[in-house]
Amino acid sequence: MKQFFKYMLATMLGVIVVIVFFIATIIIIAVVAESQKKISIKYNSVLKLTFDQPIVEREKPNPLEELKIPGFEAEETGIVELRQVLHSAMKDKRIKGILLDVSDIEARFSQLEPIRRMLEKFKTSGKFILAYGNYFAENTYYLSSVADQIILNPMGTIEFNGLTIEMLFYKGLFDKLEIKPQLFQCGDYKSFAEPFVRDSMSEPNREQLNAIIQSIYQTVLNQISESRKLSVENLREMSDSLLVRDSKMAKKYGLVDHIAYRDEMENILCEKLGSEPGKKINYVGYRQYKKMLNEKPEKYFKNKVAVIFAQGGINTGKGDNETIGSESLTALLRKAREDKNVKAIVLRVNSPGGSALASDVIWREVQLTREIKPVIASMSDLAASGGYYISMGCDKIIAERSTLTGSIGVIGLLVNAKDFLNNKLGVTSDKVKTGAYSDMGMFTRPLSSQEINFIQEEMNDIYGTFTRKAAQGRNMVLDSIRKIAQGRVWTGSQALEIGLVDSLGGLPTAIRVAAKMAKLGKNYRIQYLPVLKDPITKLLTGDTEESAVRLVYSLFGEWGKALKSLKDLEKFEGIQARLPWDIYVR
Repeated sequence: MKQFFKYMLATMLGVIVVIVFFIATIIIIAVVAESQKKISIKYNSVLKLTFDQPIVEREKPNPLEELKIPGFEAEETGIVELRQVLHSAMKDKRIKGILLDVSDIEARFSQLEPIRRMLEKFKTSGKFILAYGNYFAENTYYLSSVADQIILNPMGTIEFNGLTIEMLFYKGLFDKLEIKPQLFQCGDYKSFAEPFVRDSMSEPNREQLNAIIQSIYQTVLNQISESRKLSVENLREMSDSLLVRDSKMAKKYGLVDHIAYRDEMENILCEKLGSEPGKKINYVGYRQYKKMLNEKPEKYFKNKVAVIFAQGGINTGKGDNETIGSESLTALLRKAREDKNVKAIVLRVNSPGGSALASDVIWREVQLTREIKPVIASMSDLAASGGYYISMGCDKIIAERSTLTGSIGVIGLLVNAKDFLNNKLGVTSDKVKTGAYSDMGMFTRPLSSQEINFIQEEMNDIYGTFTRKAAQGRNMVLDSIRKIAQGRVWTGSQALEIGLVDSLGGLPTAIRVAAKMAKLGKNYRIQYLPVLKDPITKLLTGDTEESAVRLVYSLFGEWGKALKSLKDLEKFEGIQARLPWDIYVR
């Protein structure tokens, strides 16, 4: 009987392996067949951009997206890829213009700023941009305002009532549960633990958040004002008084040009194309056009500018597409430093920070690299705390106007859950230890006053190191850095005024600066690192964990994002140089 089950299980395993191999083979054949289909674009076509997926730095390669396999559909729009599409479409005689068919976009203003700049550049070709929406959220209207004409559905509205930052506080909950957080920090504005120890914002935090939101909104209004030929004062009055509440008011106050249903909008589009009203419009989707670009060979240059993406929270060890591991990032920096064809490096930072230790390890590698070749920091959405730490050692720092940066400070948070366990759950603990401090930091007892002093001393040392290296990197005296540090978060515009960054601009600006410092002229190509693997490559190389995790998160939708956030908490270790909150302006 034992032998029977042995052979039966072996047979079943063999069958499963054959089935998996057969399915994988079919998928690969389908992908190859799909990739060989040529994209045909007709003359007098319109590039249609919907932005119905989250905006990210760059897209993960996904040859399976057109096969509609669950968990592997196209799920994001990359700024790098979009830039390539718009640059090509601007010169493509078959493309007559762009339709922004948008209503709500999952993106921050700092992510939309470079896209808006790309669209402004597209307009210099003389081609039109038309925007249509059933509804315009605040960030969607900001992007759409770049268009030559904005058209709103007759029953549609524009959310034009200003920006808000809201925080939730859990002190009352913790009090009821008898959980006692123990906060350590250096910097009056370092407000990471406020939700756990307070029931409202501290005055320093309120001050910095108000300054941030006013700076971002001023940038938004200035750019809308320039595009729509409306004064900033009039725009503020519309916002503060809620004057725009329906489509008619939107047109009355000049926020839109036409009120029309989709078929009427397409008649306007036909007029732009010089064709008869009601004639079928040749739309070209973003992904369709991108696929056509992938079929074109790139121009080859020996010299390279390496763009290294540093995305996510900072931890020790290895990272992935959404976290920065000090081991992985330093290896990339060394690889680019030792590559004789790489003449300059752009470190593209999009990070709220993380481990102070990991941030310092990366900082050191940046220092070693800039001794050999130019290193430019390009700040994306976030480059705060540890994100600023790894940037401040670069030769130049370039940020977007709405980038959140600075936050030069450190934090630590421990929790005493003894009373919660004892009184609420009836759980007690006991232990043996080899020394007086062996159990320091365990959540089953409070810290002693001496332990609190030990931890605070370590925090002070790390903060002193952070500020000294910031002063060194920015060529500022230490006292000047201390005044603008204190854990305070600044926008890119504010950071430029106080000397934390050198100039404003996006990734292309940083690449040009790097090439200029390396004296490359225009004879260079861009190498993006790390090289992202597609799911098939991962399957064939045995690297399946990330694909499996990605599938699980996609199946759970919004809850999947929450699950990932909880999973990321496992990587928190030691003292953190991290942005106080995950700030989302609405």
